[in-house]
Amino acid sequence: MKFVPAKNDPTGKRAQCVAGMIEILAEANGEPVPWPEMCDKVGMDHHGQLMPAMHALELVGAVERFTFAVNGSTRPQTAFALAKGVEVK
Repeated sequence: MKFVPAKNDPTGKRAQCVAGMIEILAEANGEPVPWPEMCDKVGMDHHGQLMPAMHALELVGAVERFTFAVNGSTRPQTAFALAKGVEVK
């Protein structure tokens, strides 16, 4: 069996949304971006569908996860930023 690199970009709504999120993080210049804000900007209504992709990016060191509280809430919210030294081409 011989494997060859795929020459085309990933297609499908989820792949396009993840690509959009990476662009948003690149434009944020290292500042954390709230998860719901990213999902809304890329048009993903079901936010949980993309969280596995963000966990994978976190596990390989491409993004860093942050938490924050909104208006004194005790429930933490999630935000992401590109990890230091990661460049998006």
